[in-house]
Amino acid sequence: MAIKFSASMSAKDIDAGIKSLANRGKKFDADVQSIAISIVAHTEAHSDYTKAEALYSALPAGSRRASLVQWFLAFGKISALDPKVPEEKVKIEAGQHFKFDREKRTDIEGAHKTLWHSVGKPEAKPSEVFDVQKAVASMLARMRKAQKDGAEIKGDTEAVHAALLALELALKAPAILPEEEAVL
Repeated sequence: MAIKFSASMSAKDIDAGIKSLANRGKKFDADVQSIAISIVAHTEAHSDYTKAEALYSALPAGSRRASLVQWFLAFGKISALDPKVPEEKVKIEAGQHFKFDREKRTDIEGAHKTLWHSVGKPEAKPSEVFDVQKAVASMLARMRKAQKDGAEIKGDTEAVHAALLALELALKAPAILPEEEAVL
């Protein structure tokens, strides 16, 4: 049964969609690994790094492209272009990212042993992601408490009040703000 993705999916369809994404994600990761290993071998055999460019460019947003770059740099005769080098900066501006590097060594064994998505900075855990709404709400609550307690607030200006109110309104629908909280 094909899943039709929409904003009003039932819980059952959501679960099926998640399962489908998980299965497709595993296949995607395995496909990228196989293609990337082939690219490293191709680069070794033909001094052609352009397949790395093509794979990098083909990866969709959110697919750990930085990990793929670090993987290529670790296992292939591929280097990243340097924006400080004028002729390489021109190539970067034209959309290129890599160059062949004959000084490097190809490590096919290491490429097979190391998953492309495991290289580089690990993804942040949900508890480590900055929650801007929570931070603004906390700052507003602390400021209101300080005002209520009569504490001196350094930098307490109309511009600060306007900026905080704008943040609050941007993060919450005005219709759900209690009237007494809508003004600082």
